[in-house]
Amino acid sequence: MPRLSSLAGCEVVHFATHGVYGADTGVTPGALCLSPSGDDDGYLRADDITGLDLTSCQVVLLSACRTGWGRSSYEGSLGSARAFLYAGARAVVVSLWPVDAAATADLMVALHGILRSGVPVGEALRRAMRWSRDDGSPLRHWASFAVVGAGWAAPVTAVDRRGRGRTGSADRR
Repeated sequence: MPRLSSLAGCEVVHFATHGVYGADTGVTPGALCLSPSGDDDGYLRADDITGLDLTSCQVVLLSACRTGWGRSSYEGSLGSARAFLYAGARAVVVSLWPVDAAATADLMVALHGILRSGVPVGEALRRAMRWSRDDGSPLRHWASFAVVGAGWAAPVTAVDRRGRGRTGSADRR
């Protein structure tokens, strides 16, 4: 998937898509559903992820169902989260069960806002979840998410010479 090479250099990468779990998606279970192109089937499998250069990435956000699932091995859980860590990401936010699309969108908007202020991903997720809870969202809509990897990782919020902040993201142009 050559178009994913543009993720190199991003500090925040966010996939808001469908996730599938099962041995039929590759050697390591789990895949994210992307748009198919002429040279691929549209599934981003763990085997594809490990070939990416995400050494600049502080956090990968996976807004999809069951992205935290994996196959148990003597080395731990093998799945999408581990593949992103192997590719160089410091932390991955995953879901542990099927998620509601609208509620997850609200949670992720809150999470992005908190991350932009330089708060580490673990604390940012905790604050976003608390906001969802306090806003009346049911437990099943926000409690599915967890951080795998370095919960202390935070996107670098730098200030340029003109005093404007900047934060890396997957939608850089």
